[in-house]
Amino acid sequence: MEEMTAEQEAILENREDPNSLLAWDEYNSTTFTLHELDSHVVSKNFMPFSGGTRQRAGAEYSRVFMATFFHVLLTRYRRMKIKAGKIY
Repeated sequence: MEEMTAEQEAILENREDPNSLLAWDEYNSTTFTLHELDSHVVSKNFMPFSGGTRQRAGAEYSRVFMATFFHVLLTRYRRMKIKAGKIY
């Protein structure tokens, strides 16, 4: 998670406007994130659409959607450990 966060924060550091949306070239530059999505989410465990000719388009759409989701999650929100306790 730390490497993915560093990769996403590097995108923000290289931007002229840190509030702009994720650009296509920035998306393509996230090699670690895309590798993790391909190896753990999109390719093996998640079949976004039916098989056949539509499968590739569905897989690409899901890949872009998940990469954008992780970009927002990792750059706008912070994670912290909390004390263990009961969840009611």
